[in-house]
Amino acid sequence: MVSNLTVSFSKQRSVGDLLCNFRKFAKDWDPLLPHPCNCVALVSTLGIARSTSTYVAAADGSSHVHAFLRDCKLPASHDVLNTNLNNVCNPCSGSFPEQFIDSVLDTLRSIRRFACGIRQTDPRLFSHALVSTLKGTIRAADPIITDWIRKITQLGFTVDQATANILAALLTSQAPPLDPDYPPTAAGLPLLPTLEAVQRCAKVLHHIGVGFYCDKNSGLGTI
Repeated sequence: MVSNLTVSFSKQRSVGDLLCNFRKFAKDWDPLLPHPCNCVALVSTLGIARSTSTYVAAADGSSHVHAFLRDCKLPASHDVLNTNLNNVCNPCSGSFPEQFIDSVLDTLRSIRRFACGIRQTDPRLFSHALVSTLKGTIRAADPIITDWIRKITQLGFTVDQATANILAALLTSQAPPLDPDYPPTAAGLPLLPTLEAVQRCAKVLHHIGVGFYCDKNSGLGTI
């Protein structure tokens, strides 16, 4: 089963999925209890300049902020606010080791439950009843790999040197870039902002306003 196991990756969340919170406000909308005006906070937090492109007139004669995200100024979030909302977030390399081993262990636990269920064996006896010990010493220079191997063997699975080498290659391929928020491309240009960078920006935006897609261009965001 392990040798025939394949791994599939689910859809990575887009920038728009994280920045746009209009659905929550749409569900909570009550025409008899409209949300209070928060334009002052939007202007002060996002540095929105007053103009015909950032304000819209309401039926009662007042005007309120309705600006493109690209017209907002938020420290350390320039690339987030100016990226296409349809772009996916770049996973953060710093969190890769923990996310990877958690996924591997979840998969191995499922295999162990299945194997023990077929053989009607107590999962707690899996390491003693179903696995033979490999001879030799596994060499792993990185302490993260050593920790991965320890967690895998605690579930009753054995790890050989070839597996340890694969784990080491995976870890090396995910070495964190110089800038953890905007890793450079081969051409030296910034790549997509990381998930963490978008989440930080979204936390600020959601606290003060409603973000949504532009009607005729879903790549553009407004608030």
